[in-house]
Formats: sequence, C-alpha cells, structure tokens
Amino acid sequence: MIYYPLEQMQALGISQVLLISGKGHAGHFLELLGSGSDFDLSLSYEVQEEAGGIAQALSLAEDFVGNEKFVVILGDNIFEDDLGSAMRSFAESDQLAHILLKEVHNPKSYGVACFDESGKMV
Repeated sequence: MIYYPLEQMQALGISQVLLISGKGHAGHFLELLGSGSDFDLSLSYEVQEEAGGIAQALSLAEDFVGNEKFVVILGDNIFEDDLGSAMRSFAESDQLAHILLKEVHNPKSYGVACFDESGKMV
C-alpha cells in the first residue's frame, strides 16, 4: 500500500514527501523506506499518536508544508486517471485547494460530494 502512492508522487515530480503513520506502523515504514533515496525521494516522517483522522494528520504536516501548496495521497487511494494535468492546473492557479472526485456506480459506499446550481461544491 505504500509503494503505489510514492510512485504516484514520483510521476508528478514530487521529490519531498512527508509520510504520516500511526505509532504502531511508523517504525516499519522507516525501516522499509529509510530516507527514500532508493526511490529518488526525500522522506520525512511524522507519527500520529492517536486515531484522529485525516484533519489531525494534516495538522502534523503544517511545519513540513509551510506556505507551499501540497498534495495529499492516502495509502489506499488508487487512481485510474493521470493526475498530471490536475496537478499542473492547481500549481498554476491562485486557488487554495483542489479536490479530485470520481463518479462511481455506488456513491453511498463512499463520501458523496454535493454541488449547488452553479456547479460549485457545497
């Protein structure tokens, strides 16, 4: 599950990666991946001490990210489409965030995004 998101980041030209993991797995990732040099990446690590969800995990990235734009890829996200054009669009925009969505046959099994009449997510 860890190799796929790292490969996606490499393909997007991202070279500095912060891996956030629960304390029960952090040492395993460090031992497996080390500094990231075998993957042409510079890896940093943060430990999420308790199950606090994605918002808490993102708060652990605050110092790593600073005021730069950043990409979040969860370990269990699989992408069928090339993310390059979305990444370039985001990098070149003044927008503070882009959220990528995919239409699926069974949306109630996942999070469901809602849009207003103008197509803006609400």
